[in-house]
Amino acid sequence: MIGGLLVVRIALPFALEWAVPRLAADQNLVARVGNIDLGLIAGEATLEDVTVDLPESGAVGAGPAGDGRRDDPLLSVERLHVAFEWTALLVGRIHLSAVEIGAPTIHVVQLADGRLRLPEPPPAGSEEADDLELETDDAEAGAGWTFALDRFELRRPELTLRTEAEQAAVVRLAAEQLGFDGLAIDAEGIAVGGIDLARPGIFVEREWLLAQGDTPTSDAAEPAPPPSAAPDAEPAPPPSAGPGAALPTLELEHLKIDRAEFTVNTETGPVDVALRFDVSDAGTRPGQTFPIDLGLEIDAAEIELEGRVGLDPIGFAGDLTWRRLTLPPFLQLAVPELAAWVASCETEGELAIEFRSTDAAEPAGIRLQGRTRVADLDFREPERGELALGWESLEIGIRQVFAPLAPDPERPVRVEIERVELVAPSIVHTNPPDALDALLATLGDEADPDAPSRDDEGEPAEPSDADRAAPPIVEVDEVRLSKGRLRYVDRSVEPTHTTAIDALRVAVDGVSTDPAPGAEEVLVEGSIQTTGRFALRGGLPGGRGDLEFELEALDLASYDALARGAGWRIDRGRTSLDSTIAATGEAVETQNRIVLHDLRVGTLAGNDFASRFGMSVDVALALLRDPAGDIALSAPITVDADGTGVDLAPVVASALRTALKGALTSPIKMLGVVTPKGGGEAAPAIPFASGAEAPAPDTREQLRALAELADQRPALAFRLVGHWADDDREPTARRMLREAAVAGDDLPDLEEVGFFERRRIGAALRERAGGGTAELSPEDEAILDRYVAATDVPETRLRALAEARAQSIRQSLLERGTPPAAITLASPRRADRAGVSIGFAARADDPAPAPVSSPGPDQQSSR
Repeated sequence: MIGGLLVVRIALPFALEWAVPRLAADQNLVARVGNIDLGLIAGEATLEDVTVDLPESGAVGAGPAGDGRRDDPLLSVERLHVAFEWTALLVGRIHLSAVEIGAPTIHVVQLADGRLRLPEPPPAGSEEADDLELETDDAEAGAGWTFALDRFELRRPELTLRTEAEQAAVVRLAAEQLGFDGLAIDAEGIAVGGIDLARPGIFVEREWLLAQGDTPTSDAAEPAPPPSAAPDAEPAPPPSAGPGAALPTLELEHLKIDRAEFTVNTETGPVDVALRFDVSDAGTRPGQTFPIDLGLEIDAAEIELEGRVGLDPIGFAGDLTWRRLTLPPFLQLAVPELAAWVASCETEGELAIEFRSTDAAEPAGIRLQGRTRVADLDFREPERGELALGWESLEIGIRQVFAPLAPDPERPVRVEIERVELVAPSIVHTNPPDALDALLATLGDEADPDAPSRDDEGEPAEPSDADRAAPPIVEVDEVRLSKGRLRYVDRSVEPTHTTAIDALRVAVDGVSTDPAPGAEEVLVEGSIQTTGRFALRGGLPGGRGDLEFELEALDLASYDALARGAGWRIDRGRTSLDSTIAATGEAVETQNRIVLHDLRVGTLAGNDFASRFGMSVDVALALLRDPAGDIALSAPITVDADGTGVDLAPVVASALRTALKGALTSPIKMLGVVTPKGGGEAAPAIPFASGAEAPAPDTREQLRALAELADQRPALAFRLVGHWADDDREPTARRMLREAAVAGDDLPDLEEVGFFERRRIGAALRERAGGGTAELSPEDEAILDRYVAATDVPETRLRALAEARAQSIRQSLLERGTPPAAITLASPRRADRAGVSIGFAARADDPAPAPVSSPGPDQQSSR
């Protein structure tokens, strides 16, 4: 007896070394075992240097000794050790005390058509297939046996997937150790103790992964046809795959994982994970549901899913809760490139989840209800530490969210939110570089989401079912935002500009997208640039209604760095804005009143303000300022239903032109002031009689209007320019003759004029100089005209006449209360008509900054 056992002990390893390759060949595989060691009495079996490969590759002598083995076979195992109990077989029980697999390595190749190079099953009707059927029958005959495994352990497992063309690894899975304790299968069900996983690692080539979702092109290789069946074999029944296929009957009394702990190594560091799993009374009977309890710990975070699951039909109803979930560990597992951005974050929440895969009492789809809170969120640019986005707390109360299982034009997605509360949000937009833009680029694809999809020929693709789905309906009872902080930092200008919005508060009630986006009540308020205050109030129920926007005391000097890029310099000033926004559904109309207070600006080189408006900017501002120093502009804007954009610069320029025109035409439109164009002289605003130094009585109304304008525009000054004309020469010559006669000077000798004629004319001139009306004979008047024509009138005399005219207008304005600082006298000029022209300038006591590039003399005044 002992000799027989000894012979079996010696012969059995050799028999197994012969049988293993034969059994593998029956399955279209090539197998090799380097060594087999059996401990029959102790109940142990050890196989070493086991390789399994495909026939076409196993026949290639690629091994180190030309033994027909490859360096990367389909499967290789350094050591397989099984320890079992003989005595358990006597009571119908298979009891393995240990199964240890050392260094199992799997190498799989992906073919050009996307299929994997794997062994194909034996053809239907072959002896091997019959053997499989026989084994199945034997398995059914062996029902009632129980199975127990005390310890299962994989040491250094590795799986590699390579592409056939490049032979490059696109997927690699590896770990230091994977094992579990206490696996038992019996009539009561399946039970598993703890699972341990040490130092797992995963590598997936990104381009390969993305390519798996691409639609195969016509150039793709056709998949290889399945192996032909034996001639006498009956056709195999079609597989029962598809949505309507019945699930195989399965009953599972209990499956439990008390606690499985493992560490996942990522590029940003290790992540400790613990798993708990408990399922009981599971099965696939129609309508059957069973409880499930899943727990997951990621560092200090706890995630729990508890409820009931159904497999026929598929469904779930239960609760998902999470506590102390910080984004970095989660992102290290899901989106590692984003994990470096999160400086801090902690979330918690609870959701009631219901999922139905078929229409029954309620439509198929997923429903959510509950709340979530995200606290202390802080996204910072990894290299510079620059804040992009953050908040103190975000809480969302979800009354109901329903998403149908498939797009349906009659069944839209519904989102019903009770409350959204955001506390202390902070957003920083920097140009350049911008951490916020970089964050958004990290979060998603940079492709244009609005670009229409196209087919292979470049034509617009037909809309999918998702395109035909009904638009989602969103309802939010109330939105609250407090202590908001927004920053825009522009580093493209010197010095760096910062727009700061603080104390931002938002209160919106009754938000709805049905029938049109709108809200019952809207309130937005806060401070801007320290001194400014703004508020938006009103309501847009159904997208229709009115909103009122107010902006007060915005500091304009803080925008000097930005203004310089547009050719301006802002020294000081504040602005206010009152807007009325009326939405009718078809269009949005706004009425805007802009008020600039105490504005002091100047133009830089290249600014074309003077050429556009016909005057320098300091004159325009002086003309527009009211007695309080304010400038008011009106800028109506209309946006149609197509959402046509509005460029604010032309709107403001148009408003400025309108304001200037109004200031020039009222209350002095009777003055006939015109803006010179092309450098030509304009007619004087106040005409004078030829040779007269004082204005005519019918100019009193014009002088009153000038005095009124000076009172209404305290920053405005008048530039008075006296003019002489050719018509002034004759009356000036007569005045010079009268002055000579009064002084006792004799008239000069004139041909054919005797002594007595000169005495009669001289006496008449003296009488007329004293206010008399001395008469001369027609002959003497003709002689006097000859004297006038012969008198040489110097230009200095005409300039003095023009100066006297300007002085007379100045005196008239002073008598009407115009302050002296509001009147300046310019050099007299010759003109086509006699009179005084009126230009505009800033008052000397209103120190506006001088422009860097001054316009020409014809653009300095308006006549």
